[in-house]
Amino acid sequence: MNGDKVKTLRDKLNIALKSVENSLDIKISVGVITYSDSDFRLQLTGVDSVEGANNFLESEFLSKCGRYDLRMEDLGRLIRINGSVHKIIGLKVRNRKYPIITERQDNKKQYKLTAWQVTEAIRRIDGTR
Repeated sequence: MNGDKVKTLRDKLNIALKSVENSLDIKISVGVITYSDSDFRLQLTGVDSVEGANNFLESEFLSKCGRYDLRMEDLGRLIRINGSVHKIIGLKVRNRKYPIITERQDNKKQYKLTAWQVTEAIRRIDGTR
């Protein structure tokens, strides 16, 4: 196995899993793929579909945002972190330290943030929460 083959594997799995997601009304995420020269290992994670969610990160956010002092309407919200504007795009509950996933608006890269960073950024905008 090599990196290119693993990327192709991830892409093909995502395409194949779409029909399973649609037929069972669930969201499935292909996790980290570890590999060596001769084998690979991956983890699939799934959640029940949530109304209004387009992908796994959004579904996780909409169903579990209350755990992090966030609201459903915070999904898609723009916040300022260290001088950069970020858009809240989802949640990864399994990442205990950095569960909130954002997309920085100037470079379109995804960032993992702590719940405290995000709630404080929202408090600076809203005043009190």
